[in-house]
Amino acid sequence: MEKIPVLFDIISKIPEMSIESNYSVVRIMNSCVRVFRFFYATIADSSMVKFSPVKLNCILNNLALKWINESSEPYFIESISGYFPISVMKKKNNN
Repeated sequence: MEKIPVLFDIISKIPEMSIESNYSVVRIMNSCVRVFRFFYATIADSSMVKFSPVKLNCILNNLALKWINESSEPYFIESISGYFPISVMKKKNNN
């Protein structure tokens, strides 16, 4: 069986993503199950954000750097917590 990479055209699935300035890839993860490899992208929708692009990039870079890999939601990151609703960030488990 020949392995040929397939380009995923996300804009055909989510047309709103054609406005690149409104969306940023925060992280990409992958997993492998038998012969299949799956890629997961976490994309931030910043269409409602009123920050400058420089400030937004700083916040998203901080989020990407400190996000724990296995978690589907970001843990509480104090330096950027004021920019997100409290319900979005999980508190760290002190076990």
